[in-house]
Amino acid sequence: MKEPSNNPFSDPNEPKPAPKGAKASVGDIFAANTSANVQPAYYALPTTPKHTVHQSSGRVGSAALPLFVAGVPLAALSIGALYFWVYQFGNVALFSEMAFGFALGCALWPLIKAGKCRNRAIAVGVATVAALLAYSTFLGLSAWSQREEYVAGFTQAITRRNGLPTAQVRPRVEQFLSPPRYFRLWMQDRAQSGISLVSTDSHRIRGASSGTAMTFQGAGFWFYLAGQIGLVAIFAILAALGAAGARFNEEKDRWWKKKFFYDVHPAHIDAIVECAQKGDWGMVGKIGRESKIDGNSGAQVAVYTCPPDTEAILSIYPPGKANNPFWEGPIPPEGLALFPRIGQKSP
Repeated sequence: MKEPSNNPFSDPNEPKPAPKGAKASVGDIFAANTSANVQPAYYALPTTPKHTVHQSSGRVGSAALPLFVAGVPLAALSIGALYFWVYQFGNVALFSEMAFGFALGCALWPLIKAGKCRNRAIAVGVATVAALLAYSTFLGLSAWSQREEYVAGFTQAITRRNGLPTAQVRPRVEQFLSPPRYFRLWMQDRAQSGISLVSTDSHRIRGASSGTAMTFQGAGFWFYLAGQIGLVAIFAILAALGAAGARFNEEKDRWWKKKFFYDVHPAHIDAIVECAQKGDWGMVGKIGRESKIDGNSGAQVAVYTCPPDTEAILSIYPPGKANNPFWEGPIPPEGLALFPRIGQKSP
């Protein structure tokens, strides 16, 4: 007598399990197990047609230009000032420029979304300009915070050398140290004195009193500064590319929103595609929730919606290729209602 199956998808009329290494099917979805000799199912789908309902055109919305002109400088100035404020609390960790760039990218994200910018080249340009403005803001505020020391030092030196009263010398010194000239002198002093990268237990820089120090002076200082600005720009660009590269519904002129996703075993993808093509959305959701994966080797099944419409699409991504789906298809409203929420498990 045949023992009851422990397969969560089994039913009394299911066919016999396929031989080891065979491609999974709806009736025997776990036939292709995690054995090393089982070829992942997505390699068997090179001719499956894609639906292009979600693909963007690389265009830019009409509101992008005024948003970028007004919003990018504001975002850069705000993040640069915030970084300067945080910087005053002491040493700054090595990863601070990365956090600086990430914060700037987060500030640019809503501008890119609101401007409906799907052009990645423009997004890179916007992020680069914003990074330069933000870091310039940080350097400008850092320099201005020390201007009084420069004015007092110049005044005292001239007074002692020429025997002139302080009240007569100081106004001329302040006039001489105009913002552009003062900033240039301040940067030259920093390049001459250098900046120290100190290895300590906390991996902090600037101002540490112990540990092995590496000082960048002269040309080395300018290379170091360029590297810091580059780090800020890179992380801001990554965030901007993520915003501009998101899915956009050209027909509805709105961004798609990821409603939820499942990580599934690659061997179960054929069954998911087969169910989707037949319109068995309940089974698609069931497979997505109950398919097991080992570590991070799973494929991703994602559902995107375009509020306020009920239009939705199903996208299937191979492992490690979150931006390159190999199969997609539309989901009708009645099918979308059959998808459970993330975290829910069938009884």
